Amino acid sequence: MEPVNKRPANGIIMAVLCIVMFLLLCLFTALLVVRTGNVPRIVRNTDITGIFDDTDIGYYMEYQLHYLPFNNSSIWLANIEVFLRSDAVSNEVGIIAERYARALSAGNLDYYLTTDEILDILENLGPELNELFDHHMTQEDNVILADTLDDILDLESLTVGGIIEDLGIGTTIPYLLVSPYLLWGVGLICFGMLFIIFYYCRRKIANAFLIAGIPILLTGFIYLAGGIVLDTHPELLGGRLYNLARMAAGAAGILEDYGIVLSVAGALTVAVSFVLRGRVLFGSSTRRQNGELV
Repeated sequence: MEPVNKRPANGIIMAVLCIVMFLLLCLFTALLVVRTGNVPRIVRNTDITGIFDDTDIGYYMEYQLHYLPFNNSSIWLANIEVFLRSDAVSNEVGIIAERYARALSAGNLDYYLTTDEILDILENLGPELNELFDHHMTQEDNVILADTLDDILDLESLTVGGIIEDLGIGTTIPYLLVSPYLLWGVGLICFGMLFIIFYYCRRKIANAFLIAGIPILLTGFIYLAGGIVLDTHPELLGGRLYNLARMAAGAAGILEDYGIVLSVAGALTVAVSFVLRGRVLFGSSTRRQNGELV
């Protein structure tokens, strides 16, 4: 039997391990959410028309695209939204986000999307553009469209540093968020914490599952709740955060998915702990009964 004075110390250590694991899981999941690989899904689930309605650029884009010399259809914000939400276009947006993330990781704050890169993207989107404009796009048409998009978006102003400056959050946080080293580092630390938990509780493995399961369950609940709030009541964030939330409203589904997965994983881990505890208690009771019979 363990000395009585060791039990409070063990409880404190277990609580500290649980809290540290919870904080690491929250950070690791946040880094997973902001990966550029999630950008296509965010685009497909974002209210693009709603965002355009709050800016002048949406109507200017609508006007410019509608009166292109090769356009044979009506181009409205709703048509632009359907176009941007298509799988091919949203995937290309994800590639653009990856380019910006790589430039930021390399410290290249002057990087911006050039018209040549826009041309390459337009060539990859031939079928989607043909449907949007009801016209078979030629190389000359793509050049005109690329120049038009440059005029609408002012590509040279959309540098990595310029975007960060407009957000008003400095370069440190975005750099850390897009850094693959931080993601892998936090992931390895999480696995290291799991190893420490199971090693520390190796004689009481049920405690290890409980200490590991509670942080996973709590993290899942937090991200599930965050996704629901972002999806249904983004106005609760207020101010600048609300504007950012509207632009990234498509991330709500990703938050909810991570929340559900973590909640289920945490619940199963805690359940394993109780099952193991039940077996230990049942085994001890059986041994006592056998001893009495002997």
